[in-house]
Amino acid sequence: METRAAQIRQFVNQRNPEALDLLKRIVEIESPTSHPDGVNQVGEELVDRITPLGFEVQRVPSSIYGDHILSEITISGTPRILFYGHMDTVYPVGSSWPFRIQGKRAYGPGVIDMKSGLLTLIFALEALKETGGIPLSVRAFFNSDEEPGSPDSKAHIPDLIKGTDYACVMEPAEPDGIIINRRKGIGRYFLTVRGKAAHSGQQPESGINANREMAHLIIAAENLTDNEVGTTIIAGKFHGGTASHIVSDYAHAEIDARAWDKEELERIEKGMFALEKSNRVIGTKIEVSGGFHRAPMFQLPGAHILQEALAIAGEINHFDIKFGGSGAASDGNNLVAAGVPTIDGLGPVGGRAHSGDEYMEVQSFSERTILLATFLVVMAEKWERGQLSD
Repeated sequence: METRAAQIRQFVNQRNPEALDLLKRIVEIESPTSHPDGVNQVGEELVDRITPLGFEVQRVPSSIYGDHILSEITISGTPRILFYGHMDTVYPVGSSWPFRIQGKRAYGPGVIDMKSGLLTLIFALEALKETGGIPLSVRAFFNSDEEPGSPDSKAHIPDLIKGTDYACVMEPAEPDGIIINRRKGIGRYFLTVRGKAAHSGQQPESGINANREMAHLIIAAENLTDNEVGTTIIAGKFHGGTASHIVSDYAHAEIDARAWDKEELERIEKGMFALEKSNRVIGTKIEVSGGFHRAPMFQLPGAHILQEALAIAGEINHFDIKFGGSGAASDGNNLVAAGVPTIDGLGPVGGRAHSGDEYMEVQSFSERTILLATFLVVMAEKWERGQLSD
């Protein structure tokens, strides 16, 4: 295994300039979720790289979004690992900026979330192909709609997990390099208050101020936060009324809720809907809707095998590997909810995703490619030794 790892390192380091050139090319393809043509261009770049490796490739059409890409290679008798990633970004067409490397970091729209993660997988598979072959069965699914919550692609998960033993998500590592073994569940709630309009100067007492009621509701909702257990409630969006001289007859707010476990999800759910009967302003009508749309990602039985293999791969390559949680969601939440042991955050290290300062640590691009390829070799050895069962 040491010899194979050395061959992988040599291959990846030799190909690093080529990998960065390809990363530049796909980062500069504008591919917001709402722009299927751009997402499909990214998909074609990936198809061109993975097809020569012996993968069978299928484009899975969507009626709204770009095509999802399903690729598969079967190594007879071996376990199957599902790799998951997304091709879409959050940057609207016309708002992107050129890829650049400055110092130790690369910058560009989607460079860390998560176009570099997709190429980490591609180049890891190429490294394996060129140093002895891909040792396990691999199914790779690149979706086109992750940023808005995978509304179309998550329906394909029941079919994707058939015959799958483990799943790996190629989202970026945390900014401190942590590989993700758990994620918070994510909820989105909508608060609506209806009051009664009136002139602010003439008979304001005849109005019912929806904004005032909403102010109480936002405070009450955010008071459900429990920092000790990591539960957060954030009122991120609010609007109400029509003009400053009119008592507001309508207000609306959107609430982001995040929690680590089922018990906290249930507590938040109960607390949020209790707000419907918490009127502080007499005469207002309160409506609460929404809920949790992504369950927490936690460690299912078998996930420790993935962690052990990654730790061994890190040790072989002298990489410092750490595991931890993230407050952000990914398709890993959905895979765990479907019952598949999953590890996440296997992409490069970076940060400031979804901002004009989004960056990737350049050195981590090759390091995580080497780690991923070595990880698959370790998993294959574990399988040969009968160490992949609990």
